[in-house]
Amino acid sequence: MIDTAEGYGDSEELIVKALSGRRDDYYLFTKSGHASGLDYPNWDPVMLAQSIDRSLKRLQVDHVDSGDSTDTLYTLLTGVFESFEASLNIADQEAIDLTIPLAMQQGIGIIPKRPVANVAWKHQTLSEQDYAYPYWVRLRAAAGGFLRVDPQSLASGCQCGLGGQGIGV
Repeated sequence: MIDTAEGYGDSEELIVKALSGRRDDYYLFTKSGHASGLDYPNWDPVMLAQSIDRSLKRLQVDHVDSGDSTDTLYTLLTGVFESFEASLNIADQEAIDLTIPLAMQQGIGIIPKRPVANVAWKHQTLSEQDYAYPYWVRLRAAAGGFLRVDPQSLASGCQCGLGGQGIGV
């Protein structure tokens, strides 16, 4: 499985150099949704189509196995994908209603992405620029009881529950 995105610099072109001629040997996932130089707002359907077409050209392939969220819905509706990757965790459950039912109807494979929500619960504060920030905000808004657990207590509980060394926090 290879996971890239149009916003990851020249990663799509580097993948072509490394794997040219071996497309059937791996699943290829790419993400889109941010305009990245296109003349439409983020998540606009026209921009998504242009972004996907641009990624296909950069990757020199006729298909990818799909991306994430709204772009995944768009790509699932095309009917040309065999699998897709979706963010799915306690802080991001959009795929449960948006894409998973359609994928199941079409017999398309589903790969969960970010199952531990970027470990956002570990932090007392986060900068808006932090990658985990959106999950952190959602978890704080949910105000679940597990969010009030001290990270050291969580690690100790995992150590006891697993009967071993525990996990780092």
